[in-house]
Amino acid sequence: MEVLRQLVDEVSGFGADGGAWAASAWKVHALFELLAVRAYTAWESFSHDVLILTLAKDTTRLAQETGLSIKPKRVTADMAGALLTARGYLEFRDAADLKGRARRWLGQAQSPFENMQPADVNAADDLRELRNVIVHRSRQSEQKYRDLLRRRQVAAQTLPGEYLHDGNPTRLHGYVEQLRLAAGRLVP
Repeated sequence: MEVLRQLVDEVSGFGADGGAWAASAWKVHALFELLAVRAYTAWESFSHDVLILTLAKDTTRLAQETGLSIKPKRVTADMAGALLTARGYLEFRDAADLKGRARRWLGQAQSPFENMQPADVNAADDLRELRNVIVHRSRQSEQKYRDLLRRRQVAAQTLPGEYLHDGNPTRLHGYVEQLRLAAGRLVP
C-alpha cells in the first residue's frame, strides 16, 4: 500500500496546476482509474493472505463449520489456501461478507477482520465498487457506482477518474491511506 500511496501522490502532481498533464485531465483520470483497480487488487490479495495465514494456525472452526476432519489443526499456508479454494475462487461480495465468513471459519476471537473499523469497511467497499465499474462497465456496476456517488453526495454524472482525482489530497489517496491503516489493524 505504501508504493501505491507514493504513486497516487506522484500522479496527483501531474494533474496539478503547472503539472506535466495539467492540460490533459483525461490522462490523469485514466491513470487514477488504473491505480484504483491496482489498489483494490492489492487489498483483496492482502486480505486473502491474512485469512489464509490465520486459518493455517488453527483449522478447528473451519472443520466444525464444514464437517471436514482436518488433521492436524495447524496446516501449511498452501493447505489452508486449498481448503478455502477447493470449490472455486475465493471471493467476497463486500467487506461484511469477508468479516462474516472469517468469523465463521476462524472464530470471532481469532479473526483479525474483527479489528476493521467502519471507515476501513467503507474504503474497501467503495474501492470494490469503483473497480467493478472501471473494469466491467456493466449496468449493475454502473448502478452501484451511482449509488456510491449518491451516498458521497457527488454529482451523478461524475466519471470514476474524476471522482477519484477530486480533492486535496485526492479521494484515491484517502482510500489508499485508509486501507493502509486497515492493513495495520489486521496485522499489527
